[in-house]
Amino acid sequence: MRVASGVLVVAAVAIVLPLSTHAFLLRPLSSASSAPTTTTRHAVTVEPPSTPPAVVDNPQVTFSADEKEAVFSFERRLKDSGVVAEGLEHALFWPVDDAAPSRGLKTKIDAPPNKALIELPRGQAICLDEGEGTPFPLWVPAKQWEKMPWYAQLGLKLVYERKTSTSALKAGYAQLLPPPKGLPTPFHWSETDLNALRSVYPALVNKVDRQRTVWAGLYDTLGKTRAVREDMDEDTFVWAMESVLSRAFKGTFGTGFNSLAPSLLLMGIFAGIYYIDQETIQLVSYALEEYPYLAAIPAGLTLLPSVLEFFRSKSTYILAPMIDSLNHRSTVPTDLDYDSIRQRFRLSLGVGYKKGEQVFMSYGSKNNDDLMLHYGFVEADAPADVFEFGDLLGWLVEKRAGVVNDDRVQTLFSKGLQENVRGCKLGRKGRVVDEKALEGLRILLASDDELRAENAITESIIQTPMFLTMDEFQDSVFKRELQSPTELAVYEALLGACLEQRQLLSLTREEEEEVRLAKANRTKVGGGKQNEEKAPRLLTLVFRVEKLRLLDEAIARFRKLTGMEKQLLLPSSTSSSSSSSSSSSSAAASKQGA
Repeated sequence: MRVASGVLVVAAVAIVLPLSTHAFLLRPLSSASSAPTTTTRHAVTVEPPSTPPAVVDNPQVTFSADEKEAVFSFERRLKDSGVVAEGLEHALFWPVDDAAPSRGLKTKIDAPPNKALIELPRGQAICLDEGEGTPFPLWVPAKQWEKMPWYAQLGLKLVYERKTSTSALKAGYAQLLPPPKGLPTPFHWSETDLNALRSVYPALVNKVDRQRTVWAGLYDTLGKTRAVREDMDEDTFVWAMESVLSRAFKGTFGTGFNSLAPSLLLMGIFAGIYYIDQETIQLVSYALEEYPYLAAIPAGLTLLPSVLEFFRSKSTYILAPMIDSLNHRSTVPTDLDYDSIRQRFRLSLGVGYKKGEQVFMSYGSKNNDDLMLHYGFVEADAPADVFEFGDLLGWLVEKRAGVVNDDRVQTLFSKGLQENVRGCKLGRKGRVVDEKALEGLRILLASDDELRAENAITESIIQTPMFLTMDEFQDSVFKRELQSPTELAVYEALLGACLEQRQLLSLTREEEEEVRLAKANRTKVGGGKQNEEKAPRLLTLVFRVEKLRLLDEAIARFRKLTGMEKQLLLPSSTSSSSSSSSSSSSAAASKQGA
């Protein structure tokens, strides 16, 4: 009998323990064209470098009358809506090294690390389950709804909540969001401003062009639906897209008590047997004494439905009021989980904050291309930042014409690596982010003997494909580091390309002075009529500063690898650009209009 009772205890623990700590998992989005990877909000558990957050200067800046009313209306509804955010309130911040004040959250009490800072009931979030049908068929019919990517569907939900919400908190949340065109993202820039950025860093502007084309097509797809006729012009649609892509969280988790029901039913059956049929339990007890390992069977059967529910769960995208008011800092360890028993999202941070300090979270591994595209700001020394070439393949064809001939380019295309090389990305310390880009560079710059060996592998695959394993089918000479002459040629080519890009991106003394004065005068980037024209230019300048830092790191590495580290980086007349620019690089490092 004691053994049988133990079985029930094990079963109960097996259910409650995993479900009460069920993590809300946030994963990078797929690379499908309708949902670019740059749109993920952040990872559920972010463990960045251990650099402590910098102390932020917070001079007295105040909300406008409209902002003050929106903030007050939202915050007074928090407690009544079941949101726990003890000691947190909205405030404007204007750090010393930032050219723009931004709205965020500060703490009115000391906030220790690794404690639940915000708890949000699921019912107060705006949620979209993967594969969900239209929740408002008269407003957006199923035909149009199914053609929308996830972020457009969630954006439509946001607009509908603003129109008809019965939740006071959600209504206040919609009013708290930045207004249409309220973020200084490149989407809203003039062609003149975009071309100024395109001339020095075309990779980002190409993404803006694609974004404009895709969003215009999505709005056209909605056609003459009731949503468009009554509630949503194109500016409102773009506002919804930007709100979602700068704030949405993605998770995979069960459905609260619904996922518990099968397990609770089985547990009830076992308990019923125990109390009703003592004779059966006695027989089971004798069996368990003889074969103790059988005790795991009831616990496993009880847990099985919940396990199946976990793997069967689809992704869910959410807009999380109050949580998404926090500004971004890459160095803050961030954890967002989901309590499926209490049906609440919980945010905790790995660092503590003193009374009066601004509280930050990490949006995850974000590079400055992502931050500029979807949030309209630049982060200084972002650990995940990358430099993306606009067309490295074209540069190689032009600058290495003696080696990079038509046959090599054809081989590159036959392996589908042309875009990897064209948009090659360099991370911190000159690391080539994409291994396929390295493979493509080796194909273009390898010796003739190495290229013949590669072609022999390709020929053997064509002749005997059915007898090859998948690993053999995907094998390539150029996936591995080759003899030193080829690797040297690769790094020399990258060094030459980086030097040219650095010359292109370098700030003039006048541009450096412009950034310095903007900081000194606390010019508000993106705010007010007088500054609308200044915002794109200043953001472009600080963006260039961060890309220069990456290029300097890459050039230093490639010089060392090619034995040229003793050469000067650039003539002394431009060397001040790096040092002066470095001091101004965080001129837009806080999220605008959080």
